[in-house]
Amino acid sequence: MFCPNCGSEVEDGSKFCGVCGASMAEEGPSGTTGAAGAASNLTKNKGKLIKIGAGLAVVALIGVGAVLFLGNNYKKPVDDVIKLLNRQDTDLGNYINAAMPPFVGDAYKECLDIFSDMDEVQDMLDELEENVDIAFEELEDEYGDHLKIKYTIEDKEELSKKELSQIRSFLKDVRDLLDKQAGDKDSYLYRSLEEELTNKDMKRYEQMVSDLVKNLKELKVTKGYAVEITATVKGSYDEDEEDYEFCVVKINGKWCILPPVDELSTSMLSGIGW
Repeated sequence: MFCPNCGSEVEDGSKFCGVCGASMAEEGPSGTTGAAGAASNLTKNKGKLIKIGAGLAVVALIGVGAVLFLGNNYKKPVDDVIKLLNRQDTDLGNYINAAMPPFVGDAYKECLDIFSDMDEVQDMLDELEENVDIAFEELEDEYGDHLKIKYTIEDKEELSKKELSQIRSFLKDVRDLLDKQAGDKDSYLYRSLEEELTNKDMKRYEQMVSDLVKNLKELKVTKGYAVEITATVKGSYDEDEEDYEFCVVKINGKWCILPPVDELSTSMLSGIGW
């Protein structure tokens, strides 16, 4: 015979189920016992399993929906940068990864490794990190401890086809300038590096530049917004607000941060000697 509670097979004459401990004298649903009660419970359990399966399917759908939503969340790079600022992070690489396409962060990391033995580069990076530290210290002096930065979006306007075209043109100019200044063996930058780097590191440098140029050629700019935000800096004894304008642009499927379209110019690269 079978247990009316769990459906397990039980020896004839047993008073209790050896699996669940239920009394074999109990009636099953609708006055049934034995095999009939077991069948009834199995049917009921099957209904529970169907409900559980349906619930898991809903959870899966919600998870997929969340991934799709986050993938289309134009605010994500802004949120990521704000989180870094609130952590008072001084690593430039983390800001690059937050705001730029992945291949830019990969190139930056490769550069750090290639130029690790160049004192001038290390001095420049140390100075940059020190300046960021000083900036955070000045904020704490002005606003107090426990700094917290928040932002609100004041305006968001989708970029027109013309503006997206201007961004593509700017990125093409960056690619051409990179190819000319960093990849041209007759350029001053290339010859200067040749004097500082080993043959192995020069080959790595050439490959890094080649990969950057290739990735810039394959960029797909599909959507973007001109965004205006108000950022609030609040400390233990004071707070202040500042307005900022910039673009968030979907590049190769990732939302990235760029300056306003009318400010895009390769002259921005003059700071690194291009």
